[in-house]
Amino acid sequence: MVLAAALWWLYFDSAVELNLKVLELSGGSTTMARAIFAVGHMLPSFALLITAAGVGLLLEEDPPAIAYSLACVGAGLYMLGTRAFLNRSRRIPGVLRALVLVATFFLGRLEGVLSPHEYLWLLAVWIGACAALTTRTSSDADVARLMSREHAAAE
Repeated sequence: MVLAAALWWLYFDSAVELNLKVLELSGGSTTMARAIFAVGHMLPSFALLITAAGVGLLLEEDPPAIAYSLACVGAGLYMLGTRAFLNRSRRIPGVLRALVLVATFFLGRLEGVLSPHEYLWLLAVWIGACAALTTRTSSDADVARLMSREHAAAE
């Protein structure tokens, strides 16, 4: 549940900015906005399936070694797909964001060091920390701009 909550936090924190970009790219067309939005969610959706497969295997009594890699690669792809670490942030330098993202893909190397349950806790805390690092505070102007664009697109 902690891992799912951290993934949810990553998604919804980056969703506002992503939705603004989709509306801008669509030129106000709701049909175009839906198409762009749907295609843009393919990678995160598949990444969640990969993560879920890894977590499911890790919860078995004797998980295969690939379970560790599936869970972390899925989480890394999810972070790429949601663009949580690709957006510019004044708080986190680009090099640090890149290192954290690369480190996420390599967490599977801890397979011989941690038990499956310890690894799941580590992954949950890692993704939670990543969500906290990438959390952006939206200004009132950003929220107003999003609301006005959504209202205009609905008309």
